[in-house]
Amino acid sequence: MDLARSRAVYTLSEPLNAALWMPCHNTPEDRAFFSIDLGMGAQETMIANGTLVSDEQGASGRRMKYATDYTVPIYLMAFAIGDFEVEGTMKGSLPVSVWHRRGVPGDYDRLLDEVVRSIGLFEELLVPYPFEKYALVLVPEFGSGIENLGITFQGESRSTAPTSSEDLRLTIHELGHQWFGDLVTVKTWDDLWIKEGMATLLAEEGARLYLDESGEGTLNGDSFAAVVDSLIVDPDRDPDEKYTSGPYDRAAWLLTQIRSLIGEEPFWGTLRDVLNDHRFGAIGTDEFLGAFARHLGPDATARARRALRADGATRSQVLEPDQSADVAPQQEGELLIFDPLDRHIPWFYLVDSSVDPDDPAARFSSFRLPTSPLQVANLLEAGGVHQTAALNVGLPEPVAPGAFAAFLDGLDAEDAKGMAVAAACVRAADPALDPALRAAWSSALAPLLAGPPFARWTEFTPWLEYGACGEVIDALALYADEWSALAAGPPAGDLSDAHLQFLYNFELPRETVLSAWGNVARQSSSLRARSLAMSRIRNDIDRNRPENVPALRAFFAEIVASTEVLDLLYQALDGLSLTKAPTATENAEALAALLQQLRTASTTPLDDFAVCVAHELTQGDAAAWSEFVGGLDGVELSAYAAAMLADPSGC
Repeated sequence: MDLARSRAVYTLSEPLNAALWMPCHNTPEDRAFFSIDLGMGAQETMIANGTLVSDEQGASGRRMKYATDYTVPIYLMAFAIGDFEVEGTMKGSLPVSVWHRRGVPGDYDRLLDEVVRSIGLFEELLVPYPFEKYALVLVPEFGSGIENLGITFQGESRSTAPTSSEDLRLTIHELGHQWFGDLVTVKTWDDLWIKEGMATLLAEEGARLYLDESGEGTLNGDSFAAVVDSLIVDPDRDPDEKYTSGPYDRAAWLLTQIRSLIGEEPFWGTLRDVLNDHRFGAIGTDEFLGAFARHLGPDATARARRALRADGATRSQVLEPDQSADVAPQQEGELLIFDPLDRHIPWFYLVDSSVDPDDPAARFSSFRLPTSPLQVANLLEAGGVHQTAALNVGLPEPVAPGAFAAFLDGLDAEDAKGMAVAAACVRAADPALDPALRAAWSSALAPLLAGPPFARWTEFTPWLEYGACGEVIDALALYADEWSALAAGPPAGDLSDAHLQFLYNFELPRETVLSAWGNVARQSSSLRARSLAMSRIRNDIDRNRPENVPALRAFFAEIVASTEVLDLLYQALDGLSLTKAPTATENAEALAALLQQLRTASTTPLDDFAVCVAHELTQGDAAAWSEFVGGLDGVELSAYAAAMLADPSGC
């Protein structure tokens, strides 16, 4: 089961689900005063929009009431009830808090620090934070975030590690909505891009501290994308289908181009005017773009309007190598840098490689990677975004083991540092490398990878593949304390989620994987940590010797029989399928676990998968399958699962 052992009841209303829990005029521009008065268990508490009006304990439990003295968009009216622990701080007179289910671990002090820092930044760029509180509420079984007014809800599996770039960006994105989306909302769902594009832009601005310490004045364009057929404004899509990359990344790119054309003060000044003029109101696309028109002029304004419905279709333009499009370095030390102000999306979104069989991506990339000491020096002066782009190609050849620590220290972006280390490990792991040079790289990398304290980049970029580092350093010895703590289980094994993501990269000896990660999957109070451990164990199945497979099968059966968390259950069911024995008799323990799971109502969405796995495990034994089916007499399954049980040929 979920080892946090507490329920959480919460609303998710955007775009149209508010009508499922209250009568309403369900359009985004509709705003109303909001109050809510609910009862709950004596040990539970409630968070909702507005101010706490009353809080009473009685014989039948607790009763709490919240109310606002300002209007709230219908889709952002919200509440959550649960056995929450609250971590809090102040930003001046503003209470800032993180709410999480009791017992769920996380780096909450750092999370509060990042929220307070980002509020301060947005107040400088925009207008003062507009509400009486800001609460970040972490909830289970939710993989994203929603910017309810004054009380953002985020999935606890995406938010407990603020040192990770993905967690950080999500947190800052949702905070940015307090200005665009909450203080000023949108008139129609076709205007979705205004709030989502602005929140996407603000997320990168808030993360700039870690993306470009040099402050080179770049505009974060490389962080955005432009996917074909994802329009910024797409009237043909229903509201719940509009959440493509168009209103997010493509819209942020459009806003960034406006920013680059009119300059910093006019850009942020116009946004301040929008927020002040439409405070506790709504704005539409024409009015929003019209606010920039006096700075853009008629031609650029018209182009911006056309861009809203551009579908990503491309036209071909041949670049002649002997003309001004020649990008090869012409002088010693020159280094190719695309889009120096970083106002646009990565260049490869704009190139149709199908018209050039010689792969222009590889050819251009080779010009971005330094090949001389002078080019390396120029790269270190180029700013974080350009360093990241270059290191995404590989490690500059002139960087030697003895100079690597200084090179790393000279980089201005945490993800660039992570890429440099990952690339150095790949170089050092090359079987053709001279043994002496390999030893030198090992000596250079070991102290950089060791800890605690661990380098900031190890947690900022856990999604990078550091696995090659395990071929250069002895990960079993270097992280011996961590492996021992994990094997012991909680509380000793409650390492931070961010550090667990980093350790996930390293392959352990086959016989130690289950002992190292098994108790994390069984016992951690962090669902994120449990999911990560399950994934590590499942992904190592193919590396195990036949004699290790029964223990793995027993482990997955144990999880199937005990968990009600769908993500964990899915991985365990997949693990049973991958570790099945040749006979139904050998799979008896797993089949018993599947019977137990199928009798659990809360896991109904995976009933069909469980039935099909059970059919696999009976291995064609008609008697064993008949016995399994009989064990489910009277059990109410999902319709699809019942059909599979009657005719497993559909599995």
